[in-house]
Amino acid sequence: CAVYYPRLENQAMDAIIEEKVNSKVASFKEDAGNLASQESQQPHAWFFMDFRSVQAGTNGNIASIRLFGWSRKAGEEAPQYFSECLSFDIASGRQLVDGDLFADGYQQPLAELCSAALAEAYPDQQISLENCPLDGIASRALLTSSGIELYFSSSEIASADLGILSISLSYESLNAILSKEMQYRLSETYGQPQPGPGDDRKPFESGGRMLDPSKPMIALSFDDGPDSEVTPKILDLLKQYDARATFCVVGNRVGSRKDVV
Repeated sequence: CAVYYPRLENQAMDAIIEEKVNSKVASFKEDAGNLASQESQQPHAWFFMDFRSVQAGTNGNIASIRLFGWSRKAGEEAPQYFSECLSFDIASGRQLVDGDLFADGYQQPLAELCSAALAEAYPDQQISLENCPLDGIASRALLTSSGIELYFSSSEIASADLGILSISLSYESLNAILSKEMQYRLSETYGQPQPGPGDDRKPFESGGRMLDPSKPMIALSFDDGPDSEVTPKILDLLKQYDARATFCVVGNRVGSRKDVV
């Protein structure tokens, strides 16, 4: 049995993918071994797996991979198809889960979108998501540059054996139920500095002056004053450039330099 692993050149991501592939291979071997022990002759068994990898998000910040294939053992009338998707944050190698992709409460509106798309893609089939909960949606979702491809086993949602069914939903159609993180990953501002709490990155007035938090700023402070010679020169420069500074004065020097203070 020869196994080829898809590689993303990231240790953390490759380890997760390898574990997932090994798990599927081991499960097939165990099933085939159990069948062999029940037969007088070694049964025939087939296993096939392939993969597809794509990038998504602004500047390709997400790596998404789909593992798919089929297995068939002697005596089975048709192959057993499988499909599983894994998505990763390329920068950290972290695997993305449901909450990274969709906002809370996504299940019902997503089910409605999926039902409409499935009905359009397979108009001659009886398909229902009623018995197919969409929890764990990340394992069904391949994230592409234009939208999310979702994969379903026909045994879950269809009355006929059709293998794996797929639909594609655009990010625009999903925007209302995408998580804030996912919306940010798709936005033109991805990777740019983000505002902190209460900071909308817009200019605002403070002390009679307009401050622009999107531009560099420095804070000036002067210690051990006041000084009769130096402090007035500093004050003149601050006035000249419409600047502000904080003076940390020494208490026993204030009384003799009241004119400066």
